[in-house]
Amino acid sequence: MKGEFLLEIGCEDIPARMLAEASRSLGSLLESELKGAGILGEPGVLTYSTPRRLIAHCPNVLEREQDREERVLGPPRAVAFDATGKPTQAATSFASRQGVSPRDLKVVNTPKGEYVAALKRTPGRRWKT
Repeated sequence: MKGEFLLEIGCEDIPARMLAEASRSLGSLLESELKGAGILGEPGVLTYSTPRRLIAHCPNVLEREQDREERVLGPPRAVAFDATGKPTQAATSFASRQGVSPRDLKVVNTPKGEYVAALKRTPGRRWKT
């Protein structure tokens, strides 16, 4: 579901030579924050200005953040599994902290060697209005 967001800032007289940059800065900062939160849809942030107003309009703001997936590195493979390939306490502890089962852990190659990794899924949060 989508919504709309309008920000209007009342100000003292802004000199005409500063209006374009003030408007551009407001739009850039707001767009950066909303994109970072994963809730900005197209066409992005539209800005308008007058000598006494700065306005940012987001016609398409998502109702909830997008779901995120993140690969989290854990202990080295040699520490995470015993000689028979069974998960050690280090692996089960790491899996528990990441909210996954030890059987969901994957071995990944990194520049430092083989490490255990978990795919952590974080569901997007809903906006509170």
